[in-house]
Amino acid sequence: MDPSALRTVQDVPRSFYEAAYVDGATKFQTTIRITLPLLTPTIFFVIITAMMSSFQVFEQMWVMTQGGPNDSTISVAMYLYVQGFQLLNMGYASAVAWVLFLIIFMITFFNWKVRKRWVFEG
Repeated sequence: MDPSALRTVQDVPRSFYEAAYVDGATKFQTTIRITLPLLTPTIFFVIITAMMSSFQVFEQMWVMTQGGPNDSTISVAMYLYVQGFQLLNMGYASAVAWVLFLIIFMITFFNWKVRKRWVFEG
């Protein structure tokens, strides 16, 4: 994805809104038909990075609960840390890391393939 394709609301040309106003479009219609389509590359980027970081959550749960009562708040990244650095099961932790990588890769690859349906890159 071209970094110049990422836009903010300020990057949407004012002429689009002016033309929609002349045509009688409401504020809701301009949001749905102008703003959102032009922001889809940015929305796509945020979805991908948020999905990746959600699988790698560690610090918040470790600081607050360290896995919680009976491992109720353990994440994959925390499980990987416990296996590798506390229990010293390095081979198993490495396998968990590879599985985590493959899961993130498959979901990202799927999102990359379906982006053509809803991401406007023009």
